[in-house]
Amino acid sequence: GAMLGGIVGNVAQGWWPEVVIHPGAYAIVGMAAVFAGSARAPIAAVLIVFEMSNDYQLILPLMLASVVATLLAEHIFAESIYTLKLRLKGIALQRGRDVDLMQGLSVHEAMTANPYVVERNMPLEKLGQFFQDTHGHSFPVVDKEHNLVGMVSITDFDRAAERGSVDGLVVEDIATMNDIVVAYDNEPLSSALQRIGVRSLNKLPVLAHTDPRRVIGVIRRRDIVRAYNIALARRANEQAQEDRLRLRHIDNTEFLDIEIEPDSPAANLPLADLAPKLPEDCIVISVRRHGSILIPHGDTVLKPGDLVSVFLRRTDEARLRSCFLNQPDSLSGE
Repeated sequence: GAMLGGIVGNVAQGWWPEVVIHPGAYAIVGMAAVFAGSARAPIAAVLIVFEMSNDYQLILPLMLASVVATLLAEHIFAESIYTLKLRLKGIALQRGRDVDLMQGLSVHEAMTANPYVVERNMPLEKLGQFFQDTHGHSFPVVDKEHNLVGMVSITDFDRAAERGSVDGLVVEDIATMNDIVVAYDNEPLSSALQRIGVRSLNKLPVLAHTDPRRVIGVIRRRDIVRAYNIALARRANEQAQEDRLRLRHIDNTEFLDIEIEPDSPAANLPLADLAPKLPEDCIVISVRRHGSILIPHGDTVLKPGDLVSVFLRRTDEARLRSCFLNQPDSLSGE
């Protein structure tokens, strides 16, 4: 920004030396414009540069350049240098807030890969048998290069059968070959969900963003339900990690995750029986078992494979490990 502004200032001074007296001011305005456009912060750019220069005469040029740069940057690319990093991590923000749980997942994470497809020249007799064998209700229609050309459903097949014999007909004779609604593997799952809801569809073909015609998967309603559960678990895990990071600032305390081994002294014991052996100030927060989180009670029996989360003082870690992992407590001499 400074280089471009300086070039403009020096060229303008060469053409109109009476008007452009200080070409260096153009370099300052160029800096403000680039920062305002990249950060989407025109007011901040004006204030920062004004504090640097302490020149009231730059206020109007700064405001004009910053606003124009911000509007132009919004037109070219919707993300700022800050929100782009969040977008690459799957976090979409609108007015400073995370607007959709499903935007944290991509279509690629939720789709069913390598789906059943049918070729456009498949005979309808064979298509009917294919519906019976796969128990599917609709399939993407592809050509020989596995490129998407349409969608065919069991409703299309039934309508063709009602009209008469299907002898001599092929898939492309009954399939929907135009106005096909698709999803791309790199877009947020919320976008695909919106298309399914608007059209009341049961399935969307998923295309590769690097090859926008090649079918690599499908998105079904049950895939979205499963993805929603994944997103909930991911959000809960992120929130737990944030809480742990905040609590780590408390002196002499920490979180500890311990997996119960088959030979652990705590295996197959209720927490009430284990409690007298635990450090006095520790808190058993949760027990993760087979992907589910259990809120522990006194009658909760610990099973091999459980992941137990405990909050305790750092000085009590050795004693806690001796209770769960059959390790000697070096502090007590056991």
